Amino acid sequence: MGSKLNILTFFAIVLLLCTNYTSLAQVHNNITYNLFADYGYVAKTNDFMRGENIDKVDINSVRWFALEASFEPNGSKQWHHRYKNIHFGLGLFHGYFNYSKNIGNPWATYVFLGFTPLRTKYWQVKTDVALGMSGIWDGYSSENYYNIAVSTPIEAYVHARLNVFYNLTEHWHVGLSGAFIHFSNGCIKRPNKGINIITPGFNIAYNPKKLIKIDNYDYIPYEKNFQRLITIYDGIKGLYVDYTKENRPEDNVLLRDTVRDVHFIFGLQYREMLALSYTQAIGWGADISYNNAINRSKGFNYLESRQNTSFDIERITFSLFFSYEYSIEKLSFVVEPMIYLHKPYNAYFGRFAQRIGLRYQFYKGWYYQLTLRAYQFTKADYIEGGIGYRFKYRFK
Repeated sequence: MGSKLNILTFFAIVLLLCTNYTSLAQVHNNITYNLFADYGYVAKTNDFMRGENIDKVDINSVRWFALEASFEPNGSKQWHHRYKNIHFGLGLFHGYFNYSKNIGNPWATYVFLGFTPLRTKYWQVKTDVALGMSGIWDGYSSENYYNIAVSTPIEAYVHARLNVFYNLTEHWHVGLSGAFIHFSNGCIKRPNKGINIITPGFNIAYNPKKLIKIDNYDYIPYEKNFQRLITIYDGIKGLYVDYTKENRPEDNVLLRDTVRDVHFIFGLQYREMLALSYTQAIGWGADISYNNAINRSKGFNYLESRQNTSFDIERITFSLFFSYEYSIEKLSFVVEPMIYLHKPYNAYFGRFAQRIGLRYQFYKGWYYQLTLRAYQFTKADYIEGGIGYRFKYRFK
């Protein structure tokens, strides 16, 4: 029953994105359809990918294809003229691993944003980044204890890509691409080591209408201003104990992942931002949080510590961060390197951390925020979801 619900959830997300696609298609008439067919290398970053599975097979390659609809501004709205050669859209991904037992062959649906830094009569160079949801995985369970790469049937999908197109005609384009693809659940549930793919590929694109090039300018001169942002957020972090590798029961029965648990995090963020233009802002901020996953031991006393729900001041953290925001109309991309000024000395993370994500202004100064907090530039800590308000004031 649970797997059926996960399948229904995944396809509900697909239906939602398809609905958004229909509304976008009604507003924009400059649409390019892209088909990608790629063969990629799977990085062997955990034991399962290195052959610790039922058949002792390395998982090192993947064949995949993707179908995308890419929209380019047609100049009908004022904000179209503030960005040079921007494009955005929706995509559908499907992959086949060289060994799919206990892991599955995932589907993914995603949104992407990109730029065209070079466009000539015959050539186009495009870049884009994407964020979405993937399924349907055969994730970790007591029956499928080999798969420590993914732990949930639905995982996040991320890619960064470079495309080079040759314009065969005004409507047809062919090219080559190189991409980095990542699957993970942001440590919502563990074990979840994630999957990384490096892939070259071939692509073909079709635009029913001739590509539209618009002038880039602002109708109204921009005045720099300061902005204050206050955000409240929460998140969840998964922990687990792998007794196969850490502790062996006295009866010599090897158990894997005897205990899995989820802990909540909540906090408050304050930011001072200088808006340099319609698109970019820089600033600094402070973050105070209560992380209930801190000091949850992975030793013999883990069962006792996880049952302790009392408030512990040692789980409070305080950090400062530099903030960069790139905005496209109501949507913003956020990058924030962080340093913890206060944290427990024996916390599972180090002094430095990173935050990356999205912010969407849904009503006047009110916005939603969804970000991933990580550390060591490679390890996901947890996903933050929050709501906040942006106060604006001009220079005197």
